[in-house]
Amino acid sequence: MSKQLALPLESDLSADPALRRAWIRSGLRVPFHVAVHVPAIVICLRHLAGVGMQRRRLR
Repeated sequence: MSKQLALPLESDLSADPALRRAWIRSGLRVPFHVAVHVPAIVICLRHLAGVGMQRRRLR
């Protein structure tokens, strides 16, 4: 299984609540509307969102 995310990234990432929660938890000093337009940050936020969902499942 490939661990690389599929490209291109979705166009409406600002509607994803998991990404917004990951952005809040990350403490980035970049506004969310800017962060979702930087591919490297989006990849990191997706990873954080995935980790957050795994932790929720374990509880």
